[in-house]
Amino acid sequence: MYETGTIRMRNTPEGIPPVLAYLRETAKLLGLEERESARIAYALEETLRNSVQYAFEADEEAYIEITISRVVSGIEVVVADRGLPRDPFVKVPESFEELLEEAETPLPPDGDRAAALSDFVLHRLLDRYRILNLGREGRRIEMTLYAQRARIHASAEEKATENPAEKDPFREIRLARPDDSVGIARLFYKSYGYTYVNDLVYYPQRLAERIAGGGLVCAVALSASGRIVGHIALMQPFEGAEIVEWGMAISDPDYRGQGIMGRLSDAIFAQADRSGKRAIFAHSVTNHAFTQKICQARGFTDTALLLGYAGQDLSFRKIHRELRQRESTVISFHWLRPPGTPPRLHLPARHARRITELYAATGVPIEAAPHTSRPLPGPTRLTDTVVPALNIAELLVPEIGEDFLRELERTTRRLCVARVDILYLVLDLESSATPQAVEEAESLGYFFAGIFPGYHHSHALILQYVNNLAFDYDAIVTLSSEAERLKAYQRRHDPNQVA
Repeated sequence: MYETGTIRMRNTPEGIPPVLAYLRETAKLLGLEERESARIAYALEETLRNSVQYAFEADEEAYIEITISRVVSGIEVVVADRGLPRDPFVKVPESFEELLEEAETPLPPDGDRAAALSDFVLHRLLDRYRILNLGREGRRIEMTLYAQRARIHASAEEKATENPAEKDPFREIRLARPDDSVGIARLFYKSYGYTYVNDLVYYPQRLAERIAGGGLVCAVALSASGRIVGHIALMQPFEGAEIVEWGMAISDPDYRGQGIMGRLSDAIFAQADRSGKRAIFAHSVTNHAFTQKICQARGFTDTALLLGYAGQDLSFRKIHRELRQRESTVISFHWLRPPGTPPRLHLPARHARRITELYAATGVPIEAAPHTSRPLPGPTRLTDTVVPALNIAELLVPEIGEDFLRELERTTRRLCVARVDILYLVLDLESSATPQAVEEAESLGYFFAGIFPGYHHSHALILQYVNNLAFDYDAIVTLSSEAERLKAYQRRHDPNQVA
């Protein structure tokens, strides 16, 4: 079975057609349909043409590396070059009419507008689109598309009347097996349609491979006939994570009120205790308090409020009405193995008290390190990952350099031009450069979201940026007193709120 292949292409237009031909043949081997092959080929062609035409000096000889790989139920294409940086401060069309006008207007020779237009289009063509800024090593663009043929379809949904709860009662809880994946996918479709935030649930093959490989630990509730009527899971938020997320909690609408979720929770939290992880967390939605109630009963602490984490089209059948704004989530956090000694953290002065209070609420006291913060010498390393299904981006900063403000401003502008709704910036509280980085980020419009221990850093601070949206905080349902304080604190610091 085809797995991966790498091509080194000279930075000339003549190299593009054979690369695209290779991609299309590979896409066929991986089971993509013609329209899907066309989408990933268009994305690669746009990326390569922009790189060839704009990323290098005239007559400069260089290479572009293209890696094409099989991923579960789809294909990933990575383009790496060491070309010129681009100016993100450009305006793109805001309507279809403007886009048509652009087609008749010559683009500037520096390629900045072409790159911005490509970003705008490609975010919407792909399932995952990620740009990594590697400093002197150039950049990588990662593009992923999943085969729709492998997706669970509406025709696969079982009619509720075929197995009503009174004729096929709930029977048992057990850990999921790979062959449960179709039943899990159908359960999510029945409750959410195609609006669930994690599209993994719509691809049975991907689900099966994640369960078989241990990347997803699931408990399922079964009816007497063996039909899956409930589900809950433990998930790694990223490879090598020392924390684990519980979620994907769902029960068949016809089986609610039978204690299924309580028993599923008992099973999955017992697995978490045995996992050896430092902590467990959840994204608790805020249009209703159900998940927050489970977390509160289990001793979780609310440590962050992520505005607009999920799209406005998120729909819980038989639970509530249509959402009036993007769905926000509370990070509900619980230590499984807390630090043995108080962590020494570099606290931004503006938020030092709030951060200290949040840690204390989790049961872990902290010590404030001396205020010697300044950016590290050398370039900033910043990686941004766009999740098109949610239209959000996550910005990770492994190294904060003297050019942090400039790099963050460029990245923010590019993502805003591409109309990504929400940006989440993850900073390391153990870095002496973080206090100054927070001040610089806030000067661009980022504001406090909360703390998230173990999320890419042992002690992470989350800031967020809202792209031309305003949130009604009164519509955000928060259950705990800590979540209420978080919401009030954010409202005061949100620059998009009208005083």
